[in-house]
Amino acid sequence: MLALARGLMLNPKLLILDEPSQGLASKVIKDIFRVLEKLKARGLSIMLSEQNVYYALNFADQAYVMETVK
Repeated sequence: MLALARGLMLNPKLLILDEPSQGLASKVIKDIFRVLEKLKARGLSIMLSEQNVYYALNFADQAYVMETVK
C-alpha cells in the first residue's frame, strides 16, 4: 500500500504497476485490487503486469497474455 501511495503522490494520469500482488497474503491482494478498482473508477489509467491471472483478468479492460514456448 505504501508503494501504491508513493506512486499516487504526484497525481499521475498513468500508474504502471509490476506484480503488485507478489509475495502478499490473499486478503492483502484483495485489498490492493479493491483500491485499484476505485482508482480506475475515478479515471486513472493503470498498466499492470501481473502473474495472478484471476485478479489481472477481472481487473483489466484489455489483456495481453505472454507464453513461453520451448
